[in-house]
Amino acid sequence: MKVYSPSSTRTHAFCPTARALQQQGLTPKYAAKGAVARWMGTAMAAGLEQHNNMRRRGAPHMVTPYQAAAVKWDEEVSRFLDAGGVVTDETYETRIPPLMQRALEKYAAQDIIPATWSIEGVEQAFQDGGNARGDVIVRDEEGLAPLDYKMKETLYVKPGETRDAARSRTLMELGEEYDWNQKHYMWCIRRFLGQPCTHHYLVLGELSPTPRFTLQRFDVSERAMQQWIDSAWNWWGDLYETEIDHINAPRMAPTHTTKYGKCEFYDACITYELDAERYRHKYITINRSTHL
Repeated sequence: MKVYSPSSTRTHAFCPTARALQQQGLTPKYAAKGAVARWMGTAMAAGLEQHNNMRRRGAPHMVTPYQAAAVKWDEEVSRFLDAGGVVTDETYETRIPPLMQRALEKYAAQDIIPATWSIEGVEQAFQDGGNARGDVIVRDEEGLAPLDYKMKETLYVKPGETRDAARSRTLMELGEEYDWNQKHYMWCIRRFLGQPCTHHYLVLGELSPTPRFTLQRFDVSERAMQQWIDSAWNWWGDLYETEIDHINAPRMAPTHTTKYGKCEFYDACITYELDAERYRHKYITINRSTHL
């Protein structure tokens, strides 16, 4: 049976129609702070990848982590604008790059991954695992574990909440949100590297008001892993059947909202009933070969 990446599986599970539109490269034409945050996350991932490769090889490189991030940032923004996109966040061009530079310089000086751990893989692709690739595979005192970075421009602190409490809450929320992805990487380590893997890590990065990175470990029981494996094979089978069905359109989910609000394809699906001519003024198409 074909294996699919964590992002493909999650999107399909949310709504097969949303995944089909995403595969076509359909993207909302008007980008606000949410889109800017995604570009920032992609750019920061490129910078952290550069840093971790430098650490793994034990040698500096001509390209600094921030330079790598800046190139990726420019690529993401240009790709969107060149396709006809409009950014409604007026300060993003002057606000984000300096924050990334300061954060990456601090990370390079104070690496959150302990010096006693080794970095075994950086953006390592498991081709037979749906081409899944976590940010880093580390070897700690107990063996291999996937580690992923999650970036926030600034930490949301609820009324009456301390920053430390907000940080702990956010890490737990991220642990729940990305539980599927991380278990997929753990499964890949077990299946394709033949190594035991009982836990994973998330790093919460805050870019402002001052850069801060927090490492959190998540242990996973064998029962939880088996539940994930059973569910994953079922979802992959369903996804494959949807892909090879050339007669029927992908199913539409009965609900159209996430915890972040309406699905980004709400207007395309609901308002304009998947009529491309009617929704063309609200969406652009970005080639899937470069669209993340």
